[in-house]
Amino acid sequence: AIQRSHLRQGQSIHGTQLPLGNDDSNAFRLNRALMCSNVSTAPKWALRLCTIMVVVSWMTALRIGGKLNNSFYAFQNKVKTLNTQKTQAFDMIQDAKKKRDAILRQNRQQQRTRRLFDHEARMSEELYEMKQRNSNSEVTKLIEQRQNGITSSWVQQRQEALYHKIVNLQSIVQEQSRKRVIEKYGPGPHHMQFDVLTGQNARTPGTFVVELAPIDLVPYSVGAFLDMATHRLWDNTVFYHHSSQHHVIAAAPVNFGTFDPKGHHFEALGFDRLVFPDYSNEYPHSQYTLGFSGNGPNFYINAIDNSGHHGPGGQVHHEIAAEADPCFGKIISGHQALERMMPGRSASLNPNTWEDYDLTRIVSVRLIGTNALDS
Repeated sequence: AIQRSHLRQGQSIHGTQLPLGNDDSNAFRLNRALMCSNVSTAPKWALRLCTIMVVVSWMTALRIGGKLNNSFYAFQNKVKTLNTQKTQAFDMIQDAKKKRDAILRQNRQQQRTRRLFDHEARMSEELYEMKQRNSNSEVTKLIEQRQNGITSSWVQQRQEALYHKIVNLQSIVQEQSRKRVIEKYGPGPHHMQFDVLTGQNARTPGTFVVELAPIDLVPYSVGAFLDMATHRLWDNTVFYHHSSQHHVIAAAPVNFGTFDPKGHHFEALGFDRLVFPDYSNEYPHSQYTLGFSGNGPNFYINAIDNSGHHGPGGQVHHEIAAEADPCFGKIISGHQALERMMPGRSASLNPNTWEDYDLTRIVSVRLIGTNALDS
């Protein structure tokens, strides 16, 4: 009412001059002026509150977005893990199928063998009945032939089955050795440095470097020699050579000077012998290669090409005729030292003592890495 009285008198509100008129039009104008004045005069704390709410909303949105991104990345990693597990499961299924097929083939072979024996047994019974009715020498001879045929066939089949088992076990050992060498020493190629003393009384220093064979070919032999060398079993041992045995320079696990055997050191660490001769036709005994003597741990350097002499069937000490001495490395530098290791000074044709050999002291054998030759 007071405001209307002011309006009737033509006064202003907040500096706004209102024209004179009737009461209704003045009331309308008054309400509109009051609304505009309320908006323009909003308190500052309300604006600050709105600003804080906007900032908090943005921060909340960013935090939620970060959590969503983390959840998305975690989901992607989970999907990758599941895909990897799926691939592994598929591989396991394929391996299981292969093993199942192998077992079925073996079962069918055993069934054929059993039918063969049953047939031979029936034939033998018939021949024995013929022998009882007629003591003819031809019948007796025929019975012996049938018996020998059954025995030889059975023995041959058993030998083939055992040989396949041996090959399978060797493959398992090779694969395990390959993984262990990669994990412990790297994928290779692995280089070993031999520091030796050659010449009269072993006083002339020399060095040669051996590059070990690829682990995909002879992983078990490579792993065995790496383990021996890193345990320093071949330090202060002996290379010996004789003119009557010119094709190799042999290494012996004995202490140089005293020539006391070190076999107990090898045996204590489990390196007294190889489980099997790990040989590959792709890595033969060519000149300047290294090979284990039989099942080790002794090894030798091929002074000449011994591919035939030390290859499959070349050595009589192997239990299986097709086996060969493992060849596990090749000398790639330091050939001058090898020439000094086999001068052929001894005049004895039948060496009996260490003095009858050309002796070289193996000072140390150590792994120098993959790129050591370039450094």
